Amino acid sequence: MTPTIPDVADTARFTAKEAADLLGVDRSTIHRWTRERRLKKHYGRYSTRPYYEGKDIRDCWRRW
Repeated sequence: MTPTIPDVADTARFTAKEAADLLGVDRSTIHRWTRERRLKKHYGRYSTRPYYEGKDIRDCWRRW
């Protein structure tokens, strides 16, 4: 986990890889946290691709 809070916009969208890089963890950790409901995954209106919002990434960082 990174020692500084990620500087991201609330509505910015990130892939699992990008979220992992922002938080300083492995991508498998992001998927595990999603399964454990520690990090919320969103889906686009017209796409089935999942994404993570900036506010959820910051909230996850604050809990740790």
